[in-house]
Amino acid sequence: MSDDKSARIASVSSRNQLSPEDPTHFDAIEESRGGVRGPFQVLLRSPEMTGRTGELGAYLRTKASSTGPIGDSRF
Repeated sequence: MSDDKSARIASVSSRNQLSPEDPTHFDAIEESRGGVRGPFQVLLRSPEMTGRTGELGAYLRTKASSTGPIGDSRF
């Protein structure tokens, strides 16, 4: 959905939209990906989910085996 008015969950596009303890995840995503886009804009509504999703992505990009089903996928 590109129109935020029709979104069921408001996306986060600025760290000012988060509570004071939540910008850590926003900053980490912005640093590692060059900006906060896509699903992270919604995931930031749940800081714990954002952190876990970011950790999974980092694992898959850097430590997962390059053979087999996961290695054959494009991330």
